[in-house]
Amino acid sequence: MYLPFDQELQKIHDKDKRRLRELERKYPKAKTDSFQKSCMTWEFLYGGKALWMIDCPNRDVQKTMDTFNKMFDIFTGFKAGLATSAVADKPDGHAIGIQVLCYETAKDTIKAKLKSLGVEDTEMHWLPEAELRRQFEDWRKQQRRHHKFAKSPTKTTAIKDEVASDVGISELGNLFRLIVDEDKAHPDFIALRDSVHHVGARKLMNELYLRMGDPNGNFLSDFQSNSYHSRLFEIACYGYLESHGFAINRTFPSPDFLVSSGNDRVAVEAVTANPSSGLAGDISAVGINPLLPFEDLYDKSTNEFPIRMGDALLKKLQKKYWLLPHCQNIPLVLIISPFYEPGSIFYIDDALARYLYGGWDVFPDWVKYNGLLTRAIPIMSYQYGEKSLTTNYFSQPMSEHVSAVIYSNSFTECKFVRMAIQMGLESKVEATRIGTCLLPREDGDLLARDFEYRVADKTAPIETWFQGLTIFHNPKALIPLPEDFFKSTNIYQVRNGRLNRRVNDFHPLVSFTIINPV
Repeated sequence: MYLPFDQELQKIHDKDKRRLRELERKYPKAKTDSFQKSCMTWEFLYGGKALWMIDCPNRDVQKTMDTFNKMFDIFTGFKAGLATSAVADKPDGHAIGIQVLCYETAKDTIKAKLKSLGVEDTEMHWLPEAELRRQFEDWRKQQRRHHKFAKSPTKTTAIKDEVASDVGISELGNLFRLIVDEDKAHPDFIALRDSVHHVGARKLMNELYLRMGDPNGNFLSDFQSNSYHSRLFEIACYGYLESHGFAINRTFPSPDFLVSSGNDRVAVEAVTANPSSGLAGDISAVGINPLLPFEDLYDKSTNEFPIRMGDALLKKLQKKYWLLPHCQNIPLVLIISPFYEPGSIFYIDDALARYLYGGWDVFPDWVKYNGLLTRAIPIMSYQYGEKSLTTNYFSQPMSEHVSAVIYSNSFTECKFVRMAIQMGLESKVEATRIGTCLLPREDGDLLARDFEYRVADKTAPIETWFQGLTIFHNPKALIPLPEDFFKSTNIYQVRNGRLNRRVNDFHPLVSFTIINPV
C-alpha cells in the first residue's frame, strides 16, 4: 500500500538509513518540504519503470503547490494505473511546476487531465533506458527498489535482444526475458516466447503488464514457470477491467484487484482451475485425446468440469477476503477459467451454471425418483472417479459473501493474438476465428449458430475484452453486485424465483483460432 510521504520516509529510514541519507543529500536545496518528500519517496518506490515524463513549467510556487496537491489526489499510488506526480525544481532550488510519470498509452489522457486543471504548457521527455537498465541491475543485485529518474529528450536506447526488441519495450517490463532456470520454465511459456507468430501478442501482454504492475514482486517468475496460465489469465483480467475505465487499485496483497467507478467499489479475485500436480503441459486442443468415447467426454463435461471448478471456487471461500479492511462492505467477485487439462477451455458456461445454481438431469423417458415417475431429477452432487462434490455453490456456507462469479474460457494466448491484430500491433500474421455462438432473437429466445470470420476484416465483429464472458449473479449475496457494473455478453440472474439467462449481442460459447503468416 502506498502511504503518505511521512510514513513512507519512516519505512525507508527503518529499512535503509544509508539510502535515506543519499536521498536527503540529493535534494538539499528544495524550497518546499512537500517537494523533498515527494522526490525521495518517488525515487525509492517507483523504480524500474520506463515511462514518459511530462514537465509542466510554472514560476508561481503557490500555484504549483496547489496544482500538485490536486494531481497527487488524482494519481497517487498509481491508483488509476496511469501516473504519479511530484513538484520539480531547477538547480537553484526554485519550484517551477509539476512532473508526471506515465505510460506511453496514458500520456494523452494525462495531458488532457492536466489541461482540465489549467496546466497547458507541457513538455514531454522519454526517460533514458540505458540508465534505467543499469539501475535495474543494481536493484536486482541488492533486492531493493530504487531508481534515479532523470529527464532526457533522447529516445530510448535500442535493445539488441530479439525477444525484447520485437515487443518494442524495455527489459524492465519484458515478460519474456527468462529469469528462471530453463528446465523450470513452462513449455507453453517457451513456445510463446519463441513464436514468430506471437510478436504482437507479446507486445500487448507486456503493455498490460506494465500498467498492471507487480506489487508482490513474483509475477515474472510465476509467469515463466508453473503458474504460466494463471498469470496470463490475470493479465487478461486486467485488460478486461481496464477496458471499463475503472480506477484499479493493486496496492494490496489480496485480492488481485480493487476497482472503483464513482462511489462504487468492487473486489475482484482471479481464479483458475489448475492441473492436479506438477508442471502443466500444453492444454490446447492439440493435446485432446481424439479417441475418447462420447460417454467419457460427456462424463468429463457434466461431472469432472464442475468438480474442478467447484474445488477452485470453494478454496477461495477459505481466504475470507470479505474480512480484510479494504474489502468490507463491498461486493466480492470471482472471475474464473479452466486450465487443468488439454481442451478444458472448451467447456461452456452452461456447464458451470448447473453447478453454481444447482440443476436437473432431464431424461427422454419416465424414471423412478423417490417412489414417483418423473423425467427430471434434481442434481444433488457430482461424482468423477474417486472425487465427489455437492452441487449448488451459491448455497454453500460462506458463499453469501461472493456477489457474483464471472466465467471466461477465452482469456488465452489466442485472445491476445486476435486483439493485437485488431489493435494494429500485429501485421505479419492473420487469424481466422471459428466457433459456436449464441445470438439473441427478437422474441427473447436464443439462437445457436456456428461462425467463422477473419480477424480485423471489415465484416467481422469487433472483439472486446468482455466478449464471451458470462456473469453469474449470486441470488443469496449479502452485498449484491450492481447490475451492469461489469460488461459481458451473457448474464445469469435469478428473478422472481426463476433463473434467467440474458444474452447481449454476439456471445461466443467456444472457439479456436487458426494463425497464418501474411
